[in-house]
This record gives sequence, C-alpha cells and structure tokens, in this order.
Amino acid sequence: MDQPTIFDRSARRRARDRAAHASAEDQWIVGRLVENVAMRLDDLDVQPQRALIMGALGAEVLAAQLGSFGSSIVFADPGQAPLWKKQAVQCDEDRLPFADACFDVILCPGLLDTVNDLPGALILFKRVLRDNGVLVASMLGSPSLGKLKRALAQTEVELSFEVQQHMHPQLDVRAMGDLLLRAGYVMPVVDIETVEVRYREMIMLAGDLRASAANNCLAGRHPMHRKTWTKTVANNAGKRFTDSLSIINLVAWKAAKGEKIVIGPQRGLNAGLLPPTR
Repeated sequence: MDQPTIFDRSARRRARDRAAHASAEDQWIVGRLVENVAMRLDDLDVQPQRALIMGALGAEVLAAQLGSFGSSIVFADPGQAPLWKKQAVQCDEDRLPFADACFDVILCPGLLDTVNDLPGALILFKRVLRDNGVLVASMLGSPSLGKLKRALAQTEVELSFEVQQHMHPQLDVRAMGDLLLRAGYVMPVVDIETVEVRYREMIMLAGDLRASAANNCLAGRHPMHRKTWTKTVANNAGKRFTDSLSIINLVAWKAAKGEKIVIGPQRGLNAGLLPPTR
C-alpha cells in the first residue's frame, strides 16, 4: 500500500532553503531544538565514532559537540541551502540513502513533525544505526500555537470564509512514545516542554516561524487569503501577543541482543535557552 502524502516535499525543501538565510536571532526556535538535542547527547555516556546530523539548520553547535568526541560527521537535510559548505547529503528522513549499521548516533533537531512517513523514518533510522546506537531528536508537538490557530479560524469565520488548516497536525508525547516502541527501539525516553512566547506584535511570531521552516507545508494546502492575515493582525494590533510551543524531546536506543546499554546520569533536561521577548 502506498504511503499517503501528508506533506508537500517540494514546499518543505523550499521552506528550509529560505530558513537557511535567516539570522540566528530570528531562528531562535531552531536554536532551542538544537540546544535540547545537544543537552541530551551530553547527558549520555557515548562517544560516537560516526554520527549523522539529520537537519542542518543551526547544526554547527552539534557538530562542535561531536567534534570534541573525535566523531566523523555526516550532515543530511531535506533542503539544499542548509547544506552549503558542509559535507552532506540532501534527502528526506523516510528516504535515507545510507547503508545498514553505519552510524553510532543520529541527531535530528526540528524535522520529525513534518516527515510524510514518520513510522517508516524511525525504522530507517534504526536500520542505519549500529547495535547500541542512539537516536536523539527534538520537534514541535501538540498543542503548539493554539492561540494563533484560534485567531486565524476566528477571522475566517468573521469574513465568512471556509475555515482552513493553516498549520499541520502535530503528534503528542504519548503518540511519539508509541511510535518508537512500534519501530523496535528500546528504553525510549520522551518528554515534553512548554515554552511560552511573548511578542510585541503577532506578525513577529509569523516571521520567526518562517525563519525556522515551521510554516505550513501540508500537501493540498490552501494559500491563506490576504484578507485573513491582514484582519487577524489588525485584530491583535497594539497589544502583546502570547502563545506557547510544545517541544517533544526523545532519546531511544537500538539494542544488540544480549548486550547491556549503559546510560549516563541525566542532568537538567529542562534547562536551556529561554525564548526571547520580541
């Protein structure tokens, strides 16, 4: 049976290509996801020989961390621009071109919420991991940006437009844990972190979402009518806009039969960068 197309692969690549040219300040959401992956890698008692960084936006932090272990690093990303000046492969997570059992660790910041075949991607990650290898990832999950979604829907009702889905559906923490177990990982640890965001104007949040390639890339999406966005911004003009992001973080292992995995002490998993007040 063919896997249904949920996300437009071309739109996803274009979004990541645009985001690659954004400033680090505007790209703070990606920075937060990368920081979460880096902290969890630091908490694990591993020194990988060969590592895959799946998602090259802001990945210099992860590359430096792996470099301190003497790791050989391969970068991969659905987009082309994030791979500039890196030894890298352009590919999607559910279409990995790598050989079996060739990585000790896979680090994936900010991608798994928009992959077409997430169960397939998790299985492929496990296939290319060596025995006792580890997957560390961070992604936006449900219920992120509830206030923004409601504001857009309210505007479409006011304008007598059909209410459209301007943001893709997101997994919750329980569903992510179930998928890891179904894919055959052992000792999965999945947690969720709520990050409150505060902006002087709603339009600044939209800019930061684009800068982090977190904009809508659903297949069959309807472009937002200009009146919808203009009126939504006008309805919230002159007042601070607040919302929240739910960040799902995960660590999961591929175990070898009869071998024991030793995990180092967990330190400050909820520590990290605070979101900006923009």
